[in-house]
Amino acid sequence: MSEHEYSSLIEGHTLLQRRVQPLLKIIHQKNEAISQARSKADALLGPYPRPPATGRAHYSPNNIDKAYRHLAKLTAENDLKISLLCKVIAPQAKKSSRLLCSCIYYDLPREVRDMIYGFLHAHETIYVGPEYFDQTKQPCETDRDAHYWDVDYVGADVQREIVESWYRTTLFYFYDKHNNIEVVTKFLNTDRWQLGIKPRHFIRKARFELDASHPPANMRIEDVHEHTTQGIRPLKNLHLLPNHVSFFIRIHTYGDVKQYLLPSEWMQSIVGDLHRSLNALHRAGHKFVVKWPDYEDLEFNRNDCSLSADEWMERLVDAQMRILSA
Repeated sequence: MSEHEYSSLIEGHTLLQRRVQPLLKIIHQKNEAISQARSKADALLGPYPRPPATGRAHYSPNNIDKAYRHLAKLTAENDLKISLLCKVIAPQAKKSSRLLCSCIYYDLPREVRDMIYGFLHAHETIYVGPEYFDQTKQPCETDRDAHYWDVDYVGADVQREIVESWYRTTLFYFYDKHNNIEVVTKFLNTDRWQLGIKPRHFIRKARFELDASHPPANMRIEDVHEHTTQGIRPLKNLHLLPNHVSFFIRIHTYGDVKQYLLPSEWMQSIVGDLHRSLNALHRAGHKFVVKWPDYEDLEFNRNDCSLSADEWMERLVDAQMRILSA
């Protein structure tokens, strides 16, 4: 920040302080009046039981209604003053914030800037299903109205980096087992921030719910393989993501563990496809944890990649035998 920019900033703060002092005083007075009015209104609601008949008029519905209408009037007036204060402060706030962000952007390395961004925005779990793409609001949730998302406050460069940081630190939860194939593909290339940022280049945490249920009994033989592999297909090509992503995957069979004896051709096909997909993730440097809730929460992780698909299948069979013998 140059000396001229600094002097201009200080001068702006001084002028703003003088301008808002009367408004701040009014707001302070209103807050005190609101506090007193609320105490009086609340006092009219009690105590219980009501006092003797001589004091009941004080607690009449008309008096209570009048007190709360007065409280609402004071609150509305104060809200208008606060809104006016925000409008008065906004131009100087945007100017000073942009100057600060400019200093951060040009004077600090990206690693340090990312640490700052990580402290700024919330670290969330975002549910991603078909409805995710129908929304026009910013995809963040808990801090959607924060000024640090606003380009007028932070500038275009810092805004873009904060959004990139948000993609890196957010856990994206692909919960829709029946639509995950289309949802994942679309999500990786769709930026709801409208900054031209593709999530595939930044995400580092993802959770999946996958369907590995048995094919319907009336399904044609030629369709069985398609049905069987479809549940695992959302994982296809995720090993190509450039960052090292941590995947948490749950595979659901919906009670099939007690209806169908293993090993079955259906389950062997699923385990084979899963084994290939997860090994591809491991070779690309990604991390994963896979859980089978219907098989005693049997878990596979990247340390199990040295095992063959047949050995994975044996562990599933062992889990099923324990369940059936319980």
